[in-house]
Amino acid sequence: MSPFALAVLAAFARGQEVAVSTPVAISTAVAVSTEPAPGGAGSVRILSIGDFQLAASMPHLAPFERVLADRRGSVELLDVENVPAYVNGGSFKYRLPEAMQDGADPPSTGTAKVAALESEYGYFLLWPAEPALLDAALDSFRRPDRYRRPMSPRVSERKAGLLVAPAAEGGWVHAATIETPRQTAGQWRKTLATAYRLRVGGRRVEDFFLKTTL
Repeated sequence: MSPFALAVLAAFARGQEVAVSTPVAISTAVAVSTEPAPGGAGSVRILSIGDFQLAASMPHLAPFERVLADRRGSVELLDVENVPAYVNGGSFKYRLPEAMQDGADPPSTGTAKVAALESEYGYFLLWPAEPALLDAALDSFRRPDRYRRPMSPRVSERKAGLLVAPAAEGGWVHAATIETPRQTAGQWRKTLATAYRLRVGGRRVEDFFLKTTL
């Protein structure tokens, strides 16, 4: 624990009020105050004002991570990021931020038909098309030993329509519609998209895993 955090906790233990501004040198700050209450008890207010990075366990992506490890000499992982998305059945909308494109060529824009993979966890897309990599991902997703714990999800090959366009607020908007028999709820819901930025044979390739909510 940092000296700053120890000082805050020590002051709290002594019953002192502590006001904390956001220091540049630390990622998380806490403001704590105590107030007298009947019977000598105290109430505590804790306010977190730090900047947190989302971290989540995603075992359904382990097979693709294994593919990237197996092809380290021919596939370069440039970046990976989780971004908010909206889903309605097989339709998704999400935006990649400018930061993910730092130092890279801009993504291919326009509309296209792309290959996709579907499991009970969601959909996996490649853009632009990279058939060898998609075939390797399909084989890996179907192998129980490729997961951190044995899993045997049913993985089906699908087609998808993809639209990529510059966003007014910066970055790029992606809209994907997967041809799937999965029933739609008829309502847009919040979900998560995991975006991989790769370089394959000197070409920039984007891989997306679009998580379903049901």
